[in-house]
Amino acid sequence: MAYDANGLQTQANGAGSADDRISEYDAFHRLTHTLVGSPLTPSDFRTYFYAPDLSLARQIEYGTAQISRKTHYIGALEWTDRSAGGSVDREARLSLPGGLILITRFIAGNAPLTEHR
Repeated sequence: MAYDANGLQTQANGAGSADDRISEYDAFHRLTHTLVGSPLTPSDFRTYFYAPDLSLARQIEYGTAQISRKTHYIGALEWTDRSAGGSVDREARLSLPGGLILITRFIAGNAPLTEHR
């Protein structure tokens, strides 16, 4: 494992391993990128974007060189788009007081389905 001058983990599982994880941070010590596997052929790559108030605003996950999932964060709402085989499925999660989470799934060709946890 490797750490930067601020004590943030920048590398795990040793250089060159298939499970190697590399992390990058911005000036505010927030995660900006993670990569799993070789830098030339990563098995997973994620990019994080932040709002002016420094809260997480968006996360983009890449599979094999293409976007596999985008998640947007707006207060207590998470909006996720998943791409599988060219179609996009959407999911909205709203966190309510008391720990209740409403989840609505929008799957191409079907009516929205809402559940709670």
